Amino acid sequence: MFRILTAAVALLSLSTGCTPLVVAAILIDGNSTDPVMVDGWESNTTGVMRGVMPEAGQFDRELKSASVWRWEDSVDFDFQSEDGTWAMLGGGYETQGLEPGESIVLEPDQHWVFGCSGPQEYNAVFDQTADEVEISKELVEIDGQMVVEIRITASFGEAGEVTAVVVEPQPNSED
Repeated sequence: MFRILTAAVALLSLSTGCTPLVVAAILIDGNSTDPVMVDGWESNTTGVMRGVMPEAGQFDRELKSASVWRWEDSVDFDFQSEDGTWAMLGGGYETQGLEPGESIVLEPDQHWVFGCSGPQEYNAVFDQTADEVEISKELVEIDGQMVVEIRITASFGEAGEVTAVVVEPQPNSED
């Protein structure tokens, strides 16, 4: 119930900038009874964000912070990078149960993904919901370890496109 109310506040705040969304995300994060980590990962996930957004221009950089929450029927995330300018890709989508090697394309009514950018953290000049979102899942080897790579690409029409790539450890098949 708390999550539904918080999500409603977050969606209503899209027209006013990212700051209310951040407050909503903090409230969601602070409600320890609802969120569960996705396959054991939640924050300080390794990854990169690249793309083009107003104010941030063209960028390709490591994630400064990354959080993922898995709910009963959806996934929410918050990916941020900063290097001279700040960029954020956040929001979520209904759980699709992707297997490695699969991808899906979500239309605006199937997701609540948004992008923000500005001169400093949470000081958004650009704040827009994505027109289209593509999500893919791959099993890859990094430094001799098999990991699951999640790639989220959000298109903002003429304003640009951003891709966030994060990895999580491959679950042990013997467990």
